[in-house]
Amino acid sequence: MDKFDFKAYIANNPLLLEQEELDLSDVGDDMADAADSLDNAIEDELEKQEELNEALDPASLLSYLLASTTVVNILLEIFTNLPMN
Repeated sequence: MDKFDFKAYIANNPLLLEQEELDLSDVGDDMADAADSLDNAIEDELEKQEELNEALDPASLLSYLLASTTVVNILLEIFTNLPMN
């Protein structure tokens, strides 16, 4: 009896190859449908709004400053504790 070559079986199995092709085509179609519906929803929402309001309110500015200060302080603490050669 010949030895069974599992790698060759997996590489050349028509049932597995067919399933992979089906999975890829299903995912592609589903993603395309999701992208189309998202695109339509965004277009509908933008049509409802006459003007985009992109003003900078004080709460956003304050939260941005506090977050950036925190990140800078964390990085400063990390870099000051690094051993210098």
